[in-house]
Amino acid sequence: MEFFYLLHHLLGDPVVPGWITPAIPLLIMYVSTFPEGESRVHALIAFQMMLGLFAIFLGASGAAKRVVHLIPSAIKAGIIMGAGLAAVSVVFQAGGRFETYPFTVTIAVGIAFYLIFFRSILLS
Repeated sequence: MEFFYLLHHLLGDPVVPGWITPAIPLLIMYVSTFPEGESRVHALIAFQMMLGLFAIFLGASGAAKRVVHLIPSAIKAGIIMGAGLAAVSVVFQAGGRFETYPFTVTIAVGIAFYLIFFRSILLS
């Protein structure tokens, strides 16, 4: 199924990978309507396959470019910032992942800052 997530950009879809992150709360709400177990997993698989096929259709038809240009930049920026802030709050909130994996989170944040701000990376 991950194949679908990687294929649509070859068909002209201008969407940046990671677009699914803001949809995670909606996806969780959707699958929670199914009973736990096999039927919930089937619902998740069906959703992923439909979403992948939809992304391929948008990329192949060129509709993705039109959809992206129809959405105002402020809304796109708000979605990206909201997803980023939600991810940071999950890691650093009381009882969050930082308390469970302090070394891993510190190393990952250090690598991220290095890649973002180090001058030799910026010039290449």
